Amino acid sequence: TAVDMETGEDLYYSEDLPGEADQEGPMAVNPEGIIFFRRDGGDLFAVKDNGSGFNILWTYTPVNMSLFIFNFAIDPDGNLLMLDNGRLFRLNRNDGSKMDSTQVSNMSTGRIIVGADSVVYVNTTEGTYHAFSPDLQTTLWSITSTNGNYYAGPALSKEGIMVVCGAGTTIKAYQYYNVHAPVADF
Repeated sequence: TAVDMETGEDLYYSEDLPGEADQEGPMAVNPEGIIFFRRDGGDLFAVKDNGSGFNILWTYTPVNMSLFIFNFAIDPDGNLLMLDNGRLFRLNRNDGSKMDSTQVSNMSTGRIIVGADSVVYVNTTEGTYHAFSPDLQTTLWSITSTNGNYYAGPALSKEGIMVVCGAGTTIKAYQYYNVHAPVADF
């Protein structure tokens, strides 16, 4: 549904989409305005608002049809990062094709976040955190946390510190120390 932000009025709707009626999955919008969402028990959709309706750009049928734990993130180029069949994939924003994936294959569920340096972080919701290079080909580090952070995604500070909070009364912070070459900023 497109909603007028000033009045709260419904402007127009998409066509009926397959999947369960009670939509609980996450949504994300990239800088180009492509809307990504997954229908409960169904496909992942990429749609574009055309000003009077929504055009479906592509759909992706996940191998893992897990109902509640399905999260994704947008990379700096506007492509979609998502977990499916144990791996982290990057899907092309324009056609849904798989661009690359991690070699790590034990991430059936998780929360994903992308840092300002394009490093991709995943909380597997099973007590393990991974940091992957921007091209997903290198595991920068993996840690196992004992604080039981099963539902929340990691938070990132501008200094490159990842903060996690889980069961119990502790908050933990981790920093990846990687020497970066200077970057000109004109």
